[in-house]
Amino acid sequence: MEAIKVGDLESTYLLADVFVGFPYIWWATKIVKGEKVPDKILSRGVLTTKDNVDATMGLKKDMKENITNFEFEKTLPETIDTYVE
Repeated sequence: MEAIKVGDLESTYLLADVFVGFPYIWWATKIVKGEKVPDKILSRGVLTTKDNVDATMGLKKDMKENITNFEFEKTLPETIDTYVE
């Protein structure tokens, strides 16, 4: 992320491991409970550029420091959008 901030890197793809892992556990608990789930479940990442690198860094900080209150129910792109000012 720092390389993007200083201009050494144009972009990277964020596929936050903690964020992506949560839905699989969530879907698994629904299956165990006998609830209907989609046939396909896709994880979506976010292209991180100079335009949203600060939002990405804020999200990563919150996931690390405030994980018990983090809203994992949204997709990663939806969540990043809440950090973009």
